[in-house]
Amino acid sequence: MIKTNEHSDNLLELRNVSLRECRPFPLCFFRKKNILESLSFKLKENESLGIMGDENSGKDILISLLAGMFNPTSGEMFFMDTLINNDTETRKSNMRMLFINTANALNPRMKVKDLLQIPLMLNSDLTEDERNERVWEILKLVDLTQDIAFKYPNTLSIGQRKRVALARALILNPRILLANKTMSSFDPLMRTYICSLFAKLKKERQISTIISTSDLDILSRTCDKLLIMNNGRMVEFGNTEEIINSSNDITRKLIANYHNEYRFKPRR
Repeated sequence: MIKTNEHSDNLLELRNVSLRECRPFPLCFFRKKNILESLSFKLKENESLGIMGDENSGKDILISLLAGMFNPTSGEMFFMDTLINNDTETRKSNMRMLFINTANALNPRMKVKDLLQIPLMLNSDLTEDERNERVWEILKLVDLTQDIAFKYPNTLSIGQRKRVALARALILNPRILLANKTMSSFDPLMRTYICSLFAKLKKERQISTIISTSDLDILSRTCDKLLIMNNGRMVEFGNTEEIINSSNDITRKLIANYHNEYRFKPRR
């Protein structure tokens, strides 16, 4: 029986979600180490969430968990009011990961058209003509022309390859787009483009985003809410402006460390 989360208007909800790993330990078969512990938050439809934390905070593990790479050890995960703890297929089709490291994410031996069609062939019943139409639509959405479809990734500029990666993440029309810390490596021009694209996706496609990055500029411009993490635990969760101006010591330290000349500076 599928468990549902009754009378909820949440797109995604986590209730006391924990993730543990087992490691060899002297005098016993294994010991358990908490990677994520008792995480609880809600994301409504058409909302965007940013995740902040240091390198060992667990924020990237959380993104991987949502993407279906792990199942929670305990707690409950709901997507559109349905329990999805062990339903990796639902997570993989509705919460798509944005891989910006194009050197590893894009097969250099495949044309862009084929790279975009493979997810459709594996996850849909679309005809070839319908798949082609979806490819043209997604390329236009990320501001690429149709001729890009017939080129190989290594013949494209860095910016074009990043947009192809965006197109592949969007090709299945996910409800949530997941992005990890690699976004902080963007130059200012690409950062501005990403912010405008996320706003466009939210307005025109009702696609929510969950972003793990150390770039406060992107977080402050694109996210409705922020989740602060430390050692696998939630420190704070709330509206972006309130969190950025929080008095919490951990949050203030993170914000101070996230500054550079391009990034957002909180109100004093």
